[in-house]
Amino acid sequence: MNKPTQKTALITGAGSGIGKAICVQLASAGHRIIAVSRNAEHLAEIESVLNNSAHVMVNVDLTTAVGKSTLLGTLQQNGMPHIVVNNLSTSSTRKKLIQLASNISDEIVTENIRHLFAIMPEVIAFQREQQFGRWIGISSMSPYFGVPGMAIYNMQKAALENCFKTLASEEGKNGITANIIAPGLILTPTVEKNYSTEELALRKKENVMHRIGSPADIAAAVKFLASDDAGYITGITIPVNGGNHLAWQYTH
Repeated sequence: MNKPTQKTALITGAGSGIGKAICVQLASAGHRIIAVSRNAEHLAEIESVLNNSAHVMVNVDLTTAVGKSTLLGTLQQNGMPHIVVNNLSTSSTRKKLIQLASNISDEIVTENIRHLFAIMPEVIAFQREQQFGRWIGISSMSPYFGVPGMAIYNMQKAALENCFKTLASEEGKNGITANIIAPGLILTPTVEKNYSTEELALRKKENVMHRIGSPADIAAAVKFLASDDAGYITGITIPVNGGNHLAWQYTH
């Protein structure tokens, strides 16, 4: 079967920042967008920017049973996606393990990916028929550094990464790829809110490019991995971090 020329892209955790930028860039590549967020105002902003009635905005909380059911129903009604981008990030308590361990549950660790399990059977079946599928997960550099106080967040991202690696192994023969993007510090609205100007100036020096990334930097990587050109790339993690994993401290 020939690869589809017009594709549908599902973006979970669409909201603002990285999610919004992904919606904009994938739409600019000609894809029909299904954007999912628990924030109705953010979805309204995305809808206004895209300005095309073909796109679908879904206002649900994907960590709930109702949200997962609504998502599946939306896809059944509007068409299964050729491209799935999981940018869902749930809030997690920032405490050291000695304070936190007794309260960590299996549900918390998989909270950011359980909605994918609800849609995978039907989406993968569709993508097999199309002989085309792209699964892209937005992770973080935090799990690789073992950032203190980020145990739940780090475990959530690790679960996402290993799920997608397994998906890549199982479905590659069907033209389906699965990859991970691991952003460094990105200037999202949340980062702007939580960091002072002085802190941001210091963080700029923590990578070899001496700048903080933008949501557009992450969206550009997503756009490439979603394209036909990336059809022979699967099961990998791409760090988009300005080189902060390099020996930047020796460049001064």
